Amino acid sequence: MLTKNDSKSAANSSISNKTIQSKTRRKLKPLTKKELAIYEAHKGAGVYVDLTTDEGFKLAFDPNRGNGKCLMLLLNGLLKELGIQITELTSLNIEAISPRKKHRKGVFDLNCKDQEGREYIVEMQVVAQKNFVNRSLFYAAHKILDQTKPGDKFNFDYKPIIVVGILDFKLFEDEEFIHIGQFIDRKNGKPLTDVLNGIYVELPKHNKNLSELENPLDKIIYIIKNIVTLNDIPKELALRDLIPLFETAKLCNMTEEEYDMFTRAMIEKWEKNDEKAYYEDRLDKALSRGRAEGISQGISQGIQKMAELMRAEGLSEAMISKLLAKA
Repeated sequence: MLTKNDSKSAANSSISNKTIQSKTRRKLKPLTKKELAIYEAHKGAGVYVDLTTDEGFKLAFDPNRGNGKCLMLLLNGLLKELGIQITELTSLNIEAISPRKKHRKGVFDLNCKDQEGREYIVEMQVVAQKNFVNRSLFYAAHKILDQTKPGDKFNFDYKPIIVVGILDFKLFEDEEFIHIGQFIDRKNGKPLTDVLNGIYVELPKHNKNLSELENPLDKIIYIIKNIVTLNDIPKELALRDLIPLFETAKLCNMTEEEYDMFTRAMIEKWEKNDEKAYYEDRLDKALSRGRAEGISQGISQGIQKMAELMRAEGLSEAMISKLLAKA
């Protein structure tokens, strides 16, 4: 187990390679040699948790850990356009069981209900997923089924379901960093129902610096994206409502079990980033070689050669088609 007296020693501590059982009885597998090597290569002496990991995000915003106000601040900033103001949040089960055993169940990062009975599913998504909107519909469908009551008198009077995705990648091809989706009338743009709602926040598109932050939502998005790079609280972010977020996110305030879970999440993120960089490098080389062939053999032959090189690099046909369209 880790021993940490402060954030610096926590970040530099070595991880014991023995199975740990958390308070929730979740057994963790021992770290492999590869995982330990990744940790040793990337570890640092940071002060705060990386909030773009599942474990870090849940640590900072989970109402069950006393952080309901932080989550409320985030959600209220995102919900203004829908005319919703949250004054109270109650945590719900993060697992939505499918009515059929063979079907996949939904497991959420955070799941809660407000004072009007509206339900919120909040997900921190690090790995790029082109079908994330469809995934959010899958989550919402589980919550609709949860509200469905047996009997002839049930009139489908569902409470609104709002899925919030905090995405550490670009999902839409524009420069807007917040998108809000509803089931609307295509002619007049008005919602046909308030039951299905999706809010998608793309962190890479929020490129404001501290002096450009205009409102509490701007500031909390900045914190999620950049807190891991900070050593203290900048004066621009030293607001009463934000201080608890910084305190909760301090590495030195984590229990040993929480720190172990977080470190494992970081190892997974570092490994995926390393793989992404590796394949991007291979892609660049394939494109360069293909373009060189195109100059000497003609454009059409060059495109064909690029496709062959990409296949040799292990890229799928769908990815090849997408990349050649941009080449």
